[in-house]
Amino acid sequence: MNQAEHLFEDMARASPVGDARGHRRTLVRNGQRLPYQERIRLKKLAQRRGEREKKENETIGLKIGTLNVGSMTARSHELVDLMERRKIRIMCLQETKWKGSKAKELGNGFKLFYIGDDGRKNGVGIVLDEELKKGVLEVKRSSDRIIWLKMEMGKLVVNIMSVYAAQQGCADEEKEKFWEELDEEVRKIPAEEKLWIGGDFNGHVGGDNRGREETMGKFGYGTKNDGGEELVTFAMRHNLWIVNTFYKKATRHKITYQSGGTQSQIDYVLCRSNDKNTKDCKVILGESITGEIQRRSQRAAWSIHRSGESIRQGATGGDVVVYEKEERPREVHACCARHVQGK
Repeated sequence: MNQAEHLFEDMARASPVGDARGHRRTLVRNGQRLPYQERIRLKKLAQRRGEREKKENETIGLKIGTLNVGSMTARSHELVDLMERRKIRIMCLQETKWKGSKAKELGNGFKLFYIGDDGRKNGVGIVLDEELKKGVLEVKRSSDRIIWLKMEMGKLVVNIMSVYAAQQGCADEEKEKFWEELDEEVRKIPAEEKLWIGGDFNGHVGGDNRGREETMGKFGYGTKNDGGEELVTFAMRHNLWIVNTFYKKATRHKITYQSGGTQSQIDYVLCRSNDKNTKDCKVILGESITGEIQRRSQRAAWSIHRSGESIRQGATGGDVVVYEKEERPREVHACCARHVQGK
């Protein structure tokens, strides 16, 4: 074998190994060696996954209100207008004075769930916007002073309750019955679920919170009376937080009821004591709901801003002008809460 033949034979023997090495596939990193269409597909999947995660983690602004309307007769349009302009998605109502145990569309997607035994007094309800009403799981109508509903809101189960406490002039038996019913209804709600209560409690809690710092703040208005003592005791029993009292505000941003020269704070919002993500709470002046027969009275609104993973109960959003009955001249005020829901 000559030298040329020997060289050729050596190259032939090495060629299988060389070919194997030459065709070895390089590891794919970051999809750079994938076909163009495949890279585009993977990029879109990553973008969609990122959008889903962002949506799950983002916070959602929410305003909740409580308002003693005096009567819902001929006021549906004004109420819807108020909620739309102020971006209030949940409204707790007292003194609706609508007889029946029903649900009614108010217009523009807003729906009212209500109960009333007498068309002349009492009655409570809850209004939800078009999106939130789809999440209602159940509605509990305890009496013409207490109504609450359970709803899904994102990953949360939230309970909204609207209450109207017996007035100071009512018999003691009626007052006791109200607090007993309210205790019973709150006990039905699992502790792990969110609870917001908005209502006209017809009581003054005052500003003395000594020994009750976990239930109420020191910025309540006026002097505590029997109705206020009942409210504070109720809140302590159920580990609730009286939101209105935790924020230092000017007097005009605290008052929720006026009659002649009398001013008081009787509308409150409550939530679980472990659900404290509120940034602010005050009365906002300047809204109006008008009527044909009754006088106007000014109703303010508590504005609560919360951040964190849950939402807080609250009240009407903004200064509200409501009817003032001829037989009972007064100024009434509404509470408003603005919350931020997280995941």
